[in-house]
Amino acid sequence: MLDLIITRDCDDLVAPVDIYRDLPPDHFATVCSLRMARPKSVKNIMTFRKIRQINIEDFCQDISSSSLITKLASDLASHIEQYNNVLTELLDKHAPVVERSITLRPNAPWFNDSLHNLKRKKQIYKDACHTYVHMLCA
Repeated sequence: MLDLIITRDCDDLVAPVDIYRDLPPDHFATVCSLRMARPKSVKNIMTFRKIRQINIEDFCQDISSSSLITKLASDLASHIEQYNNVLTELLDKHAPVVERSITLRPNAPWFNDSLHNLKRKKQIYKDACHTYVHMLCA
């Protein structure tokens, strides 16, 4: 709860202020609306492949039957191009490129390194406690 609302005369930040006097005699509730626009969210397109979901046996079989093994290029430049093309095709088949739109959020000014370190310590203690409890129950 705020004790005081201070603005400049030239600012149009605070909408009408209401004071509720229905509380105990030495307390008043002050309610106001702030005219602030939420910052526009910035979206970013992220592309990636789900490499861990590749079926290794199928991938190896496709490499064995590819032109890298069956029809080798004659010179080095052609071989490099063939290598890149075949592996790109195989990756597109087994792990296609996935696009995701993510919203970039600004850092909270109150979340500093000290708070980050405290949260990390809390998680370490939490994990240690969880491990200890499982050891006791085992």
